[in-house]
Amino acid sequence: MSTSPLVIPNPGQVVPTGSLVTPSGSMGPTGPTSKSADPGNLLSFGSDGLISLPSSTIWGQRLRSLNAVGNPNFEVDQRQCGTSVAMSTAFVDRWLCVKAGLTGTPGTMQQMPASLPDLCIPGTSFRISRAFLRITQTGVTASLASGDQLYLHQEIEGSNWRELSMDVHSLSLLVRSSVAGLKFGVVLRDPPTPSQSLSKLCTIPNANTWTLIQLPNLPVWPSGNWQPSPGNYGYRISICLSQGSGSMTPANDTWQSGNFLGAVGQSNFCGAPVNSTFDVGFVQHEPGPVCTQLMDLDFDINLRRCKRYFAKSVAYVNPFPTTGDWRVLGIQTGGTVSIRGLTAWEVEMAKVPTVTVADNAVALNKIYMDAGGSLAVSAVQGITTRGFQGIALSASANSAGQYIPAIGQWTADTGW
Repeated sequence: MSTSPLVIPNPGQVVPTGSLVTPSGSMGPTGPTSKSADPGNLLSFGSDGLISLPSSTIWGQRLRSLNAVGNPNFEVDQRQCGTSVAMSTAFVDRWLCVKAGLTGTPGTMQQMPASLPDLCIPGTSFRISRAFLRITQTGVTASLASGDQLYLHQEIEGSNWRELSMDVHSLSLLVRSSVAGLKFGVVLRDPPTPSQSLSKLCTIPNANTWTLIQLPNLPVWPSGNWQPSPGNYGYRISICLSQGSGSMTPANDTWQSGNFLGAVGQSNFCGAPVNSTFDVGFVQHEPGPVCTQLMDLDFDINLRRCKRYFAKSVAYVNPFPTTGDWRVLGIQTGGTVSIRGLTAWEVEMAKVPTVTVADNAVALNKIYMDAGGSLAVSAVQGITTRGFQGIALSASANSAGQYIPAIGQWTADTGW
């Protein structure tokens, strides 16, 4: 009786046909021995040598999915509706321009449409916005006086500062300029009277090219006038293009006690050639030490959020006031010099706004009544965060208690 030879092979060894095979020796690795070096890999090895994906990695990303900046992609423009306006005025929603001195530098600001494939995040085919903000300087201030300054500015409501308030935080800016090598400052300050300032220096290396600037792991907020409650200023964010010595920060990258603007080493954008441009396509301020991908904000949600700070009765595409785009503002005379009515905002506003009215022929501070014609307005009455209740007139509007429609237009503006 023949028996098959007993063979004790090592892994991978070839044995004769009919051999009785018994495993022996190391049977090889039980799994991967190293991690992939591909970008974005979140995997690690646990204490048992097996692949691990810690829950803290996933939850960490989820907790940071917040952008505190309003209208971060500049798509909403209820105020100017895409028209060009002079510097030192409110322009697209949530953003203001502050221009002091700079007598040699007039200029304009405008929401600009981005034609395809413009405004894709660098290195991707994802288009983060359909519009951007452009500042064009049309004169030159070669040498800055102490008080000269030009910066973009947003007041962030306290309820949006809350998520940032207790830890490090990170900023990202998608910017472009016709000036190669332009350096500018990004500054965070506390309101309403700034006592703490943090400045960062940013550089756009190449002309006319979108650049994603990332400022991760910004230092924790110090004690100051920060406010986490709704209806109050939380903090201020500024993009400084020119800054004289009078308010220049003593140092970059660390919190400074005082009200400072600009960044040490920044350029004087207003000293660049006439018609130089600076564009901003996106601004993101998020919790945590890492600059994550830019977080898209669709137009409908963006517009509704903006209406918490500025609202108008006319159609979105029409600037206030517009001929013929009127609404009924009251239906009964409460007295000979007042109109009763109830006008409600679509979104409750952050604080009691300033209300401006105009009649159907775009005359400011007037309304039109069917039986009285265009009448001057002395005050808008009963203004709250939810709407207003009536209009006081400068002259008699017929008899008290008459049901006479009063028509016109309005804007409600918190100044933010």
